[in-house]
Amino acid sequence: MAELAARGSAKLEALFLDEGFGTLDSETLDVVAATIEQLGTERMVGIVTHVSELADRVPVQYRVKKAGNSSSVERVET
Repeated sequence: MAELAARGSAKLEALFLDEGFGTLDSETLDVVAATIEQLGTERMVGIVTHVSELADRVPVQYRVKKAGNSSSVERVET
């Protein structure tokens, strides 16, 4: 990616991940979480997850709660 940015291409500054964390075994989930943490030191990484083991490792969370026909968003720093 850095090589592409050096040649004038757009730099990837954010990632959004929303798929399949619940299907991972604990060892693979740990590898994925560590990789996401490393990526987060260089860019913004957004994750949609219901897996508490992964969510607990995210320092800033936005929790969406449904209430009837509407929803609310709460920022939570862990």
